[in-house]
Amino acid sequence: MRRRAIVVEGVALDNPQAHGGDRFWYNKVLLYEGEWQLNCMTRRWIWLALIVLSAACGSSGSISDSPEQIAQGRQIYAQHCAECHGANGEGQRPEAPLERDETGRYPAPPHDGTGHTWHHDDDLLFQIVRDGGTGDPANFYDMPAFGDKLSEADIYAVLAFIKSLWTDELRAYQRQVTEQVRSDE
Repeated sequence: MRRRAIVVEGVALDNPQAHGGDRFWYNKVLLYEGEWQLNCMTRRWIWLALIVLSAACGSSGSISDSPEQIAQGRQIYAQHCAECHGANGEGQRPEAPLERDETGRYPAPPHDGTGHTWHHDDDLLFQIVRDGGTGDPANFYDMPAFGDKLSEADIYAVLAFIKSLWTDELRAYQRQVTEQVRSDE
């Protein structure tokens, strides 16, 4: 019985046995009728990638409540975020955060407990800081992207500082939102 070969990436041979049976396709994932077969080189690359990712995540890839990360985030926030979102996260117009300005758009929102930032999961908040966000340009100002100015560790530090502005209850709620979103993926 001949097995059909499918290659997820690269070029597949319909019949590897016709070519001496050697499988020296580096960096390719082969599927044989529903089973995964990873060649030796592919397994090495996967392990290397996992080691690098785990090292990166352990060093800078998370939001903590450590005083050091919060202090770093406070400094970065003051330099890059406070101009629009307020020095203490109070927003662009704390007296009227939900009122449109003379252009018809809403001001930059507060990041303290009076705003809506705590309604969003960590991954979305990271993405918004890194990539920016427009929402509806007729109603909202563009949030500039900071991915070319801030490292991942810097972005996580900013988010740690923002979270330090919330009550324990808001942080607990937001942690549940993050866990729920991640478990749904």
